[in-house]
Amino acid sequence: MERGVRIFLQTIAILLTLGITANAQPDESIGHFILVNAETDKDIQRIYENDVITIPAGINYSVRFHPLETPGSIQFTMGGGILRTENQAPYSIAGDGNGNYMPWTGPDEIWGLTANIYSEPMAKGTLLYQTTISFEIKRDPPSEHCPGAGRILWEYWDNVSGTTVSAIPVGTPPTRTDQLTSFEGPTNIDTNYGARIRGYICPPVTGDYIFWIASNDHSELWLSTDDNPANKRKIANLTNATGVYEWEKFPSQKSARIALTAGKRYYIEALHKQGVGSDHVAVGWRLPGGTLERPIGGYRLSPVKPSYNMPPVVSIYDPDATHIFIAPAYVPIGVSASDPDGTVTNVEFFGGSNKIGEDRNAPYSFVWA
Repeated sequence: MERGVRIFLQTIAILLTLGITANAQPDESIGHFILVNAETDKDIQRIYENDVITIPAGINYSVRFHPLETPGSIQFTMGGGILRTENQAPYSIAGDGNGNYMPWTGPDEIWGLTANIYSEPMAKGTLLYQTTISFEIKRDPPSEHCPGAGRILWEYWDNVSGTTVSAIPVGTPPTRTDQLTSFEGPTNIDTNYGARIRGYICPPVTGDYIFWIASNDHSELWLSTDDNPANKRKIANLTNATGVYEWEKFPSQKSARIALTAGKRYYIEALHKQGVGSDHVAVGWRLPGGTLERPIGGYRLSPVKPSYNMPPVVSIYDPDATHIFIAPAYVPIGVSASDPDGTVTNVEFFGGSNKIGEDRNAPYSFVWA
């Protein structure tokens, strides 16, 4: 819907988390290699010798070496050629800028990657240690039938008392909404609220899947037999809190095996009731081949379109509370405006109840004389 706006703005940043599974091997004595999500700068998982790791198509990654003791520098080599020399952490094969990882653009089959640990910067001084690893990254192609949109709908209701999921007023429009980039709600944002995460999930292969939910406090996970929410059924729940990503604390938080068909879209919904203290909720699954994605990434998900209409939001960013103007004066006013489920066409400015100006083009501003 297109309309003007006159209300406050709140935003929430969500981090993409990627889950994978690899083969366990003994610990290295001088350090270890770690697969990193180059989009979120978060560690994904430790890499072991001869791992074959499946990640979604389009996800950028890098590899870093984590030494047990701080070296002078680390030089990466592969196939006898020098890849990169890093003088300070994080020691990654593609480099970084202030901890923001650059993506690896080399082959996904990484054989004979060696980390050479030196006593001085620029790979000088004594070669203290070296360790070599070989592994392979496999790309999981997106489904042609129901490709994920990369997001899922998050709905939030504030001032909801009680601790049970039944207290969430899902029959009323939420206080606010957002789009999550993985099946994981924001953490430690408030107390006494209810939330719902809902949308569609697309299995990449046909077979039996197992789902998990982890939360603080109570939560329920529902899955439909198709894309119709009316056919949903509860497959897991929690009536006690777990830790973040604590997937195996209670039997009830894990579903039975559920047969799903590749390329078929299924409606999925998680309900979360927060009381007091810390708060979090996340949903994961195990693919038929054994790969764990916990939490489930946005590449498997697409949001549902809500039946209600959310109001637009606006906030004044200029001037702030520290500005003082002495009359007569010209006061520049700048605002940011957005509509969660529509388009902003104009912003009106009011002095008390009197309209003093209007702007139809972003960035929205007005000079009050």
